[in-house]
Amino acid sequence: MVHGFCFAGVIWGSPAAEIVNGIWHFFTYCVVVLTIMLFCYGRIVMAIRRQASVMVAHSGPGASTAPTQSNQTGTELTGQFFFQMPKQISR
Repeated sequence: MVHGFCFAGVIWGSPAAEIVNGIWHFFTYCVVVLTIMLFCYGRIVMAIRRQASVMVAHSGPGASTAPTQSNQTGTELTGQFFFQMPKQISR
């Protein structure tokens, strides 16, 4: 409240304080959140790759069909996604 009027925003004492606050908000709400997300996603990907390498090591000599089956499964999931998406949107 300034001179009896209520303002919806913040009135800064100086332009430098406004810039510092803007930089601080950008850093805390964008950079920190993005860094945490990338770190967690990286850990998940590393765990999945490690598990996949263990599964390949345990599969034995018949592992030559595994990439074909994996590719087929990925193609099926992609197809299901694109065919089911219009049904979900039209509801």
